[in-house]
Amino acid sequence: MQFISKSFKLLGAVAAMVIFAQAMLISPSLAASRVVVTVDGKSINENDIKIRSSLTLISKSQKQTAKAHANIRKTVINKLIEEQVMLQAGAKAGFKPSNGEVKKRIAAIAKGAKLTVKQLEQYLLDNGSHINTMRNIQKVNQVWGNLLRKQFGSSVKISDQAIEAETKKGGKVTVYDLQQITLQMPSNSSPSKRNARVAQAKQVQAEFSKCSRIRTLTASLGRVEIKSRPATSLSALTPGQRKLVKGAKVGTISHYRILSKGIEMFAVCKKTQAYSNKARANAKNKLLQKAFANFGVSYLKKIMSNAKIIYR
Repeated sequence: MQFISKSFKLLGAVAAMVIFAQAMLISPSLAASRVVVTVDGKSINENDIKIRSSLTLISKSQKQTAKAHANIRKTVINKLIEEQVMLQAGAKAGFKPSNGEVKKRIAAIAKGAKLTVKQLEQYLLDNGSHINTMRNIQKVNQVWGNLLRKQFGSSVKISDQAIEAETKKGGKVTVYDLQQITLQMPSNSSPSKRNARVAQAKQVQAEFSKCSRIRTLTASLGRVEIKSRPATSLSALTPGQRKLVKGAKVGTISHYRILSKGIEMFAVCKKTQAYSNKARANAKNKLLQKAFANFGVSYLKKIMSNAKIIYR
């Protein structure tokens, strides 16, 4: 009997050790999936917080330490709650994120960091985060932006004076008044037809006298596309176009370049120091974003008060 009793005790000890070992193996996974808070039924768990915290530290160029994570934990949780409220509010209004647009934004972020998307993904993994977290942020921004435009679009008014003042903050740049001329031809044109079109381009260059006569000058040349591009900075042009314009004097037509759609060249009508159309567009966009952001703060506060937020 004593032998049997000892055997049962030994078996019990072994079983306890096995259970403890299994618990040790499972506990990290369980801890990561532990729900911290729910927002209208949607869960935010420890893993969400950890991965987002890592991304936050990456964006601030801070080391991934336990102390650093602890310091931003509350802020990260609040941000995740806000984003879940934003996403759900947008969904109720019928807005869904466009995966194509999200893909473009991620590609732009990678390009800005001088990385490919795959390199960016690996960098995030190496530093404790994940590219899906970055994608989720872009989805929220997209949906929330659409919702704010729907709610407050008619209320946002940006005056010309405000745009002009914001534009001036960037300073003047060299801008050109251009006429973009394309002598069109099919992409499968024969060499002889291409050569004939090139000869016509050279004829236009030789006979050009002033910008107001370009349409008259090209009227007999078949399919010709002419676009007016006033107050255009070099940064608004493609590298190939920039090279043409920089190499031309005011009052002349630039050299031409052969494209699949035809022969392209520019009449350089005027060159001056001014605020470019691109600078004005950027200024207007900046002011609009600021206005919508201001509306967004009060609107988020309102819908947050109606959200069912439960901490576990």
